[in-house]
Amino acid sequence: MAKKKKAVGSLTRVVILHGWAYRTGRWQVFCRILTDSGFDPVLLPLPGLTAPTDKAWTVPEYMAWLDRRIAAMPGTVIMVGHSNGGRLAMWYTLTHPDRIGHLVLIDSAGIRHNDPLSVLKRAVFKFLAKTGKRLTRSEKLKRLLYILAREKDYYDAPGHTKITMRNLLSADAGLSPGQISVPATIIWGRMDRITPLADGEALHRLIPHSQLRVINDAGHAPQFTHPQEVAAIIGRLFS
Repeated sequence: MAKKKKAVGSLTRVVILHGWAYRTGRWQVFCRILTDSGFDPVLLPLPGLTAPTDKAWTVPEYMAWLDRRIAAMPGTVIMVGHSNGGRLAMWYTLTHPDRIGHLVLIDSAGIRHNDPLSVLKRAVFKFLAKTGKRLTRSEKLKRLLYILAREKDYYDAPGHTKITMRNLLSADAGLSPGQISVPATIIWGRMDRITPLADGEALHRLIPHSQLRVINDAGHAPQFTHPQEVAAIIGRLFS
């Protein structure tokens, strides 16, 4: 029988915010390992991705939606955010630090870059935000722009989801990881080609009470390829 963790308040409750995905099946193994280790994982379906919605969402709307769920949970929780979910987890921790006992970021989005590709990506999104309706008949042009920006996910996304993605990327300019006051653990795959390890190192430098754990042969989603290792890192926080 797996040894159960001793609860610290309600810190065994793990709230998980997934990344830019439309299904959550791949999380089952990781969640099962957390459960066997004595945690209580709650994988929240995000509106516009794994929960249906008829509108585009902004960061404040996600925060209000998330707080309604977290506020119903007793005490504080461990918040785990992967990729885009990490971006939302940081925003929530900044706005509601009293509800978070520990923040875990896995290959998180949220670092704003000024390299040529990132500048091009923002320019493409800004251009499409202004001219999208006029380009609806020009699929070839839209596809070319998305390819230039290396954003296949954006090209494949439904209309409302495209606007949501633009809203979240734009909000990165106002995200201040350096103001996160709760303890944080940053987990990163060394081979990540989507959010490179340099982003994890930057977050580690910025977040005052943080530690960085690198999984050498993992890519962008170590919780799927190395679930035991990621769960063990979380488990050691409270052993």
